[in-house]
Amino acid sequence: MKAAEEGKGDGGHVGGSLVDPLIPIEYVRENFLKYEAGDEINMKSLTRQLVYMGYERVDLVESRGQFAIRGGLIDVFPVDRDEILRIELWGDEIDSIRHVNRETQRSVRMVEEAEILPAREIVVNEDLVKRALANIEKDYKKMYAKLKKADNLDAAYELTRTKDLLVDKVENYGNFNGIESNVFYYYDKTVSILDYFESPKVVLVEPVHVKERIAGMQHEYNDSMQTRLGKGYLLPLQAELGKRFKYLLDEIGTHQTVMMSALYSSKKTLEYEENLQFKRQVHQRIPSEF
Repeated sequence: MKAAEEGKGDGGHVGGSLVDPLIPIEYVRENFLKYEAGDEINMKSLTRQLVYMGYERVDLVESRGQFAIRGGLIDVFPVDRDEILRIELWGDEIDSIRHVNRETQRSVRMVEEAEILPAREIVVNEDLVKRALANIEKDYKKMYAKLKKADNLDAAYELTRTKDLLVDKVENYGNFNGIESNVFYYYDKTVSILDYFESPKVVLVEPVHVKERIAGMQHEYNDSMQTRLGKGYLLPLQAELGKRFKYLLDEIGTHQTVMMSALYSSKKTLEYEENLQFKRQVHQRIPSEF
């Protein structure tokens, strides 16, 4: 994750991650937290910031993505570390920063600074929460009126329940499991994981099969979304995620792509500049004579 945020790395196997909408990398970088000994911390602001970054507040930190506050001690388990960061305060000032073993909860070593990355792919703040709440209400009213007009009262009732549950999460939890499905309420612009890399290279193995698989997934996903939407289990913007399948190959085609296939096909999955064909040569093995 960190390599992608820095625009480095070979990209690895992204697979289905290409479909997931992400927030632009600059918004991720804006939410890196860095502290050094001597810095001042507002405990209330830090608590809210960690929650918005996707960290879960607990009594005892044991897993990545958790944090705890006990008096003047702040324990945070960053998602890119193997050890807990313990920030000790003297008043509002950082007195020391240590790495702590998660099993023994004992200090391992002292460090000069602490860097904390977001724990989720979607990061929010107070303004984005207000924006999401307004967009949810607007989305709900439009769909509710449509269901009422169709005299689908059961679905209208269920839609109200769906909206109320989502509003409760947005208002009271800040960042929560499943927030990725609601990213369009928070952000106007989203990107794919390929945009997190400076010059990504994409390899499609058996592109014809990939295209067929994407079409099948799109059909299956859209059918599911439309059914749930019609019954009031989803709000309209939540169902928009399925539309990304439609543009997936076009998005891949904007980057340098290598397509590999065992058999030559005249059918073009994507436009390409050069076609290279390789033939396997079979050499007959002559047994040795004794």
